[in-house]
Amino acid sequence: MTSDIKLLVAVSHMHRHALDFTSSTSDGQMIFESKDWDGPQPANFDPPMEIATGTSITWSCAFQNDTGNTLTFGESANKNEMCIFNGVYFPSPDGSSITQNLP
Repeated sequence: MTSDIKLLVAVSHMHRHALDFTSSTSDGQMIFESKDWDGPQPANFDPPMEIATGTSITWSCAFQNDTGNTLTFGESANKNEMCIFNGVYFPSPDGSSITQNLP
């Protein structure tokens, strides 16, 4: 994080081959975990989870590929996979979003 934030909501986005999603901060706070690819219930933080400047958020997914084909990042829930962390936070120092560029 390039500035202190307060995280209000966290959720994952995965496709049907996903088995597990986990996200945490570089200082060891678990943020969100789910095994539900099709309708994960968001984590709501009240009070907000405080994440300090210089802290990283990382996330990972485990997948099971039983298709016989290579799974790639893409829009089809049946033929592709995704592993995306989404969150709602405040404040935004310059009015922009924090984003992670994906390949």
